[in-house]
Amino acid sequence: MIIAGNSFSVQQKPAKPMVWMVWVILLPMIDVATVAAQDKSAASTQEGNAETTPPLPSLLEPRPVVETATWNYPQEEGDSLALPKPGRAGAAPAAKGIPVGGVRIMPEVALTSRWDDNIYKTATNLRADVMTQLKSVVKVLHKWAQNQADLSYSATVRRYREVQSEDNVDQQLSINNKFSPSRLVDVELGYTHSLENDERGTPGKAATQFNAGTPTGPNTWLQNSFKETLRLKMRRLTSELKLEQSDRTSQNNGQSNMDRQWFDNGLLFKWAVSPKTSLLLDMGRKETAYVHSPRMDSTENRILTGVTWKGTAQTESQIKVGLNDKILANDPGKSNTNATWEAGIVWQPFSRTKVNLSSKRNAQDSEDSNESFIATTYQAGVDHTLSSTWRLMLGWELINNAYTTGKQEDFTTGRVGMEYRLSNQFTLATEVVNKIKTSTVSGGGFDSHAIQLSLTGSM
Repeated sequence: MIIAGNSFSVQQKPAKPMVWMVWVILLPMIDVATVAAQDKSAASTQEGNAETTPPLPSLLEPRPVVETATWNYPQEEGDSLALPKPGRAGAAPAAKGIPVGGVRIMPEVALTSRWDDNIYKTATNLRADVMTQLKSVVKVLHKWAQNQADLSYSATVRRYREVQSEDNVDQQLSINNKFSPSRLVDVELGYTHSLENDERGTPGKAATQFNAGTPTGPNTWLQNSFKETLRLKMRRLTSELKLEQSDRTSQNNGQSNMDRQWFDNGLLFKWAVSPKTSLLLDMGRKETAYVHSPRMDSTENRILTGVTWKGTAQTESQIKVGLNDKILANDPGKSNTNATWEAGIVWQPFSRTKVNLSSKRNAQDSEDSNESFIATTYQAGVDHTLSSTWRLMLGWELINNAYTTGKQEDFTTGRVGMEYRLSNQFTLATEVVNKIKTSTVSGGGFDSHAIQLSLTGSM
């Protein structure tokens, strides 16, 4: 069902000292007798103890929807905090699914038509075109007791009216399993196999390529990812171990020099100091190995501390601040230590209005010119429900990329959207987007305007 590509193979690497150190830290925390006793009294403890660990902020957790916005927010390897995505239009209504035997099938679909006056996202060779996008998702979900398993497949087909070289198809197959051996332990296992195409003008991605003055089409990548999470929930302390192994390979346009594998190990401690406030300590190590560009191999060590709190029923926030140390294996002279942070706040000043503010700063590798950069992102958005059927969305984003070579890039995106709920299953939305890029490289910027209409539905 999914397009085949290069096989997934992992290079032999030495045992990760970070992983063994994590288990040395975690194992003494697990006392068998204590766990058994707490299992029996967990329900009564939660009811009688006001200092029980509070749940994760619900407003900060993104809901699973079919996203029809054709401009994608960058997703870096090893993301540990799901920041709110302000101003996104065209969310599919919540799917209830169709019960079939012991499983529930949840189909979702989104049809989008977009006009863009600069599809190549360049300062010259401006070209306008209309793109039609069809995205379909089928998810099979099975729940039993406190456990859950799901299998999902999605396909996104994009077709341009005039410039057929830009036509592309994204596909993704994912398998996830969540189970709780006891009330104090949660385990999550996931695997994702995806074929994806870079969108023109996305920060950190390769710019449009020309062959005799003709673009060669977007870069295509095949990626495999395994993710494992172990969560231990004590009385006030929650410990979370996250492991990720991924492989990303180029499928066209001579981008094989960016083929790479990465191993990301993270450990998060969350200490509930009150029912509404928790302190955070986040540590991690990421090793990246390039198949054809060993000079880009690197090791990153990060440590962040922060707090998550729910000030009122209308406000939820989370912030983490720390340091990230990146060491290039074959060029230690270019290694550096930088401040890093992840922050998000959701404020609901009125019952029908929600305000999202977020910021993030971290180190990334460019797929454009074999160099690293520091990405600093600021986002703001407002969602306002006008009535039971109408919703207004405003979004703004600024991304600054500071490269190790001294190059600077700024991406500014503004969007205005309206959404109309046709029924419990279908939503109609329209959106206007303006995206501007400025660069210290001559001719490296662009200005584009787009307007789109979307119809989404779910069952």
